[in-house]
Amino acid sequence: MSIPFAFAPALARAFVRAPRARSPPPSRWVVSAERPRRSSHRKVDGNGGQDYTSVKHQPDANAHPSHAIPDDCFAPVVDSKRKKKAVALLLAYVGGAYKGNTHNAQRPRGETVDDCVEDALFKWGGILLPNYRSRGLQRLKWSRSSRTDKGVSSLCTVVSLRAEIDPAVWNDDVEARAVAKEISAFLPSDVKCFAVYNTPKSFQARRECVMRTYEYLLPARVIDAELEGGEQRLKTFQEALKMFEGAHPFHNYTKRAQYTRKAQAKFTPKLRDARGRLAWEGQEGATIDSRSNVVDDAEEGDESDVDEEDEPGFGGDVQEGDDDAAFPAHVGSRSDSVYWLMESDPNDRVGPSHFRRIHNFTAGSRVERMEITDEDGAKTTSEPFVRVSVRGESFMLYQIRKMIATAVAVSLGHIPLEFIPATLSRPCRAAMPLAPPLTLYLYDVEFMKFRENLDASQPNRLETLEPSVAVRDDLARFQREKLEPALSPALSSADWDAFKENLPRGRVDDEAARPILRELARYRADRDDALALARSSPALATADE
Repeated sequence: MSIPFAFAPALARAFVRAPRARSPPPSRWVVSAERPRRSSHRKVDGNGGQDYTSVKHQPDANAHPSHAIPDDCFAPVVDSKRKKKAVALLLAYVGGAYKGNTHNAQRPRGETVDDCVEDALFKWGGILLPNYRSRGLQRLKWSRSSRTDKGVSSLCTVVSLRAEIDPAVWNDDVEARAVAKEISAFLPSDVKCFAVYNTPKSFQARRECVMRTYEYLLPARVIDAELEGGEQRLKTFQEALKMFEGAHPFHNYTKRAQYTRKAQAKFTPKLRDARGRLAWEGQEGATIDSRSNVVDDAEEGDESDVDEEDEPGFGGDVQEGDDDAAFPAHVGSRSDSVYWLMESDPNDRVGPSHFRRIHNFTAGSRVERMEITDEDGAKTTSEPFVRVSVRGESFMLYQIRKMIATAVAVSLGHIPLEFIPATLSRPCRAAMPLAPPLTLYLYDVEFMKFRENLDASQPNRLETLEPSVAVRDDLARFQREKLEPALSPALSSADWDAFKENLPRGRVDDEAARPILRELARYRADRDDALALARSSPALATADE
């Protein structure tokens, strides 16, 4: 017998069974008789019943053999009052002997500053054995305010991590300078810790560093500052540096090969940094984050194990590609790596990740000399130099050194001063020179405020990570006694002569610059017209109201 359609729902409900009353699920804190609760979280399944503190977790199998933890390596016995705590170390180092500060498991142990600092913390007792030499320092939540390139020094690098420390160390000293001195005893003579700060768990030095200042010592002979006409060359050098201030795309002042599709294809989800973001293949320390898709300059930036250009002084990224027939329409010379795109190049896009903001870029108005006192008390004077200072939110790989090298080329007449704004425009492609890294160092960093400390039981904490006058004095002493004596010989290096000799290779004469500058004028006019039209749009006016 067929059932009328109108009665089907009612009939269906009649056969639906009422739900059974269910008891609430047991709490996850209830310990059942079948599965007793572990007496200690340090007894971890898979460790064969060993105490967690004695377990060695070897680094990745692809790491350099020198990173393997020796069999006779044991964590030091420390005070039981120590607890795992989020901290920030204030470090300074002379970078001449290191391949940058960023940990790289593919290179021999000890070639980076990170390796030295981690080893010192372990010997001091601030790192448990299971967290020692972890892949990419992930177990320590390691984060650096800036990454320095090979040979680059620092006066103010901050490293945040989780360390074993007695919270009472901050009761009398908010900077724990006594602890910093203890850690420094395990560091090489060219690396020193000046303060240990109490931070919130969420603090990450790289993410919360909002400003970085670098200094660069340029030998006066590079721009012939002490020869006839030197005052005018120095003035032109200063004017060129000023043109970089503001927000611009700096795609011509980094290694553009990092941005190609081929490079992007090297990303792999198997390599991640402490925040879970992807890292460059084969470089655990070089990460991709929300602010930059490339390595930082000194930082340089990025942070990194990227090879330098073979020829000192010329950092050209000559584009790989097809013949001009298949290449997007352009004016200028691709063979000379100076051209202006008339249409988009899908293989060489310029996007938001290429933009940076430079707040101040200055050079001293006079030539300086450092007075160096050796261990015997004898005093010597360094070669004359010009001090350059740049302050910005972040920098890309090679960016600072390429900007300075370009300003040098302008002062010597190899590049027109008015050509710099063209290189800071999206359609322009130009291979810019690269200055040596010998005298570049991180001078200062600035951080946003910590989140408010609402827990009265938390140890003493600053409102923001700002070194005290006493710590600033210690840093100045390190600069005077360690950094400057190391930089003084670098000012006399033959690398500067090679750099200056190679600058004419990237010369942009008036004939090459003329079509680029003509297109720049049109580009600016079109942009201004578009902005004026947008401001006069009724829809925009309504939105503003």
